[in-house]
Amino acid sequence: MKAFKNLSFVIGFSFIALILGGSLVYGWVCGDAIPVVPLKSGEEGAMKPPYGPMDHLPFGTNALGQSMFLVMVVGAKFTLGIAFLVAFLRFVLSAFIGTVMTLYVPKFTAWIRPFLQTFYYYPITLLAFMMLYWVLFEDGLMGGEFSYSFSARVLIELAVLTLAAVPISTLIVSNEVKDIMKQEFMESVQVLGGNRRHILRKHLLPFLKPRFIVLFLREAIQVLILLSHLGILGIFFGGGALMEDLFGNSAMASLSNEWSGLIGRDFRYLFTTYTWIPFVPILFLTLAIIALKLMVEGYQEAYGEWERKGKTCPLQKIPA
Repeated sequence: MKAFKNLSFVIGFSFIALILGGSLVYGWVCGDAIPVVPLKSGEEGAMKPPYGPMDHLPFGTNALGQSMFLVMVVGAKFTLGIAFLVAFLRFVLSAFIGTVMTLYVPKFTAWIRPFLQTFYYYPITLLAFMMLYWVLFEDGLMGGEFSYSFSARVLIELAVLTLAAVPISTLIVSNEVKDIMKQEFMESVQVLGGNRRHILRKHLLPFLKPRFIVLFLREAIQVLILLSHLGILGIFFGGGALMEDLFGNSAMASLSNEWSGLIGRDFRYLFTTYTWIPFVPILFLTLAIIALKLMVEGYQEAYGEWERKGKTCPLQKIPA
């Protein structure tokens, strides 16, 4: 793949592969165990956790006395796995619906387009929060049992996170297909008797494949941002449980150490002397988003270079 010759793409891909691979290996070898850091002795006697980054390298410990580094490693596979899975589901649905609608029912597509455009201005975070509050938040906050099993909660949240963005993604794909169908060579293909299936297989897909990859990566970025918003609002993937920290405070905690859930759980420490506790998951989530953005930019630059050299694989910018 030409993209692996692009420095930006390689840097972004290397970070994602390293953190995701490390998380999977740690889970396989250690079973995702996160031991509590023992008490340390200082000049004034025993030191009480949570320890800062200077007292326990590299990122200190959290309010439960666990190493922040190991917590990030364990949560990486859940965070990135959710982002890639939801992005893939969005991509499959929107690519299929957008392509089929534009190619087979263009009049219906033109009629429904204004309705789909309204989703550009609707806050997806608010929509997802309203649909997930009764599933993942309310029962757990009251200290009772969840109304749905863990697997049911996961499936419901996957469905909500996927369907919430399908209208916008479908419109993006539809616009791409519409632009390609307006090309002069497409008119020649239709005049020569090419049916829709032939046009789709031989002429549309070669143009759409690189754009679909960009769409997939952008969707992964959007999922990470959406998860971070939901985490701040107390919506954790798969639900949460009441846990007591080292300070004797009870709060909802993520069941999987997923990064956005950690941000939501520890956000209250941001303006205290324990700033590193919420800052570390914010840092890792930000780096993951930047890495995916580098992959997007690098992929577009690689295919832009193809186009400048006269090769038949153009790639246009897809709006975020």
